[in-house]
Amino acid sequence: MLDILLIEDDHQHRMLVKRLLEDEGYTVRTAENGKKGLESYMQSPATVVITDIFMSVMDGIEVIRVLSRQQPRPVMIAMSGGNRIMSAQSALDTVQILGAQQTLHKPFSWEELNMALQSLRIIAE
Repeated sequence: MLDILLIEDDHQHRMLVKRLLEDEGYTVRTAENGKKGLESYMQSPATVVITDIFMSVMDGIEVIRVLSRQQPRPVMIAMSGGNRIMSAQSALDTVQILGAQQTLHKPFSWEELNMALQSLRIIAE
């Protein structure tokens, strides 16, 4: 089963996604911002990193940029609902260039998240 690090600054969304993933049998660690997420990853690398893009303490773009240089490199899924400066689609396009293998536009359904994870299983395992 995949080991997942979920980085999300919205507490309710983080806990909801964590619970959904755990209900499917995944091992999930969480972090409330990019800085804590990177610290967690460096202490114990995860197979898959799911990160929000827009966060106040180190954004997901920086997280993906740093993790793209790690060996072995984690599989990364970026999620975004956009913000006042950048649309969600622009942000998601940017992180795919930086190394995210999948993107999710918030709000997303469990089916969309599950499909993203299933499409990455071959890469991650």
